[in-house]
Amino acid sequence: MLGGSTVPVAPVSDRVPVGRRAHPDKSPRVANRAPPPGEAESSSFDTVSHYFNVPADRLGIAEDLRTVIRTAQREVQVQIPVRLRDSGIHVFSGYRVQHNGERGPFKGGIRYHEHVNLDEVRALAALMTWKTALLDVPFGGAKGGVNCPARDLDENELQMITRSSDELIALECELLIPAALGGTIHAGNADTIRARLVIEGANNPTTPAADQILLDKGVLVVPDILANAGAVVVSYFEWVQNLQQQSWDEREVNNKLAASMSRAYRQVEARADHGTRVSLRVAAYELAIKRVLEATRLRGYGGYA
Repeated sequence: MLGGSTVPVAPVSDRVPVGRRAHPDKSPRVANRAPPPGEAESSSFDTVSHYFNVPADRLGIAEDLRTVIRTAQREVQVQIPVRLRDSGIHVFSGYRVQHNGERGPFKGGIRYHEHVNLDEVRALAALMTWKTALLDVPFGGAKGGVNCPARDLDENELQMITRSSDELIALECELLIPAALGGTIHAGNADTIRARLVIEGANNPTTPAADQILLDKGVLVVPDILANAGAVVVSYFEWVQNLQQQSWDEREVNNKLAASMSRAYRQVEARADHGTRVSLRVAAYELAIKRVLEATRLRGYGGYA
């Protein structure tokens, strides 16, 4: 997995109790009323859908079949009442989305963030489908989320972190790795990027509008479904070891991971065509979609055969 990111977190003694800053009701009824605040011009799911539709157009996939593989197979949304340290009961939203299981068991962790909503979890579940397919790992895509405040930062601290992020994006450098939140690179700041290579360590860090700006500038972008797929590959290795009652040492795991990532990159690079503006992202999605389509055909899911 490429990249990593840390941001300042207030000491526990300095944190403001959750109940003083926000209404305790973050249940599904309330949490899904409006999109989370932010500067990105498109939602997480809109972004993933755009990146899906571009290669789907190139592959000539019919609209009815697109709907089968683009939308989630199962979604669950629950209420989570919790008593916090302010002695009040706060009600949060819990989400679980199983996007596609045609290539294997559903795989995906849980995201804890105050702005998590069903739209974002849908997007992250879809990304896991395309990652596992691209790396040819026999898993499906899923994701969970809880909209709890994992970090108790006040508004001023959040603003300071955001302004730091924009300044870092505009620095003169060879390589930029956005590795924190989605929508970090958007239409408002993409043109300030001076790096020649962007490796997406986070999920959905670049909006479609920003992606087009970077393409026009000649910036090479290694997409998230390739660049940060190392974690799910190693998770697959753990699964294999458990099934076979084996134990690989760190060197063996790293060697196998390097081989898997290198093979996937070579396959994507071979499919990309920078002369005709077929980016690494489009090539990666095309490979992933074709593999999911083949599994769907073999299973006869949704009447597709």
